[in-house]
Amino acid sequence: MYYRLVIVLVLLFILVAYIDTKSLKEYFSDTKILREYSNSSKLIGIGVKDTEGEVIVKDVIMNTPAEKSGVEVGDVVIDVDGKRAESAKMLKDYLNYVKKNKKIALTIQKPDNSIVEILLMPTSINNFE
Repeated sequence: MYYRLVIVLVLLFILVAYIDTKSLKEYFSDTKILREYSNSSKLIGIGVKDTEGEVIVKDVIMNTPAEKSGVEVGDVVIDVDGKRAESAKMLKDYLNYVKKNKKIALTIQKPDNSIVEILLMPTSINNFE
């Protein structure tokens, strides 16, 4: 008798997982980025990595200043507020020390090699969660 209940629950779980796979991936990706920035006081909504001397956007959190401004995965961060983005760590450290309510100018290179400057107002991680 219990085996029927177990089978129904397993099938229900599979159905829900199949239907909601994309949002589950987005949720866990966003959670991972938030954990990465948990020691940061401000959030613009990107995860970055160092690749061959460039700072590459590896993740963009939904509904954050970066996503709303058009930053996409694969963009290269060239500079932040006129300072060369030398590493992912440099960018994270800069965000920790920037004053509250100060817009941040990011210069990024899109995959089509166009250069775009974006002004972002960081949000507090507490406001995002």
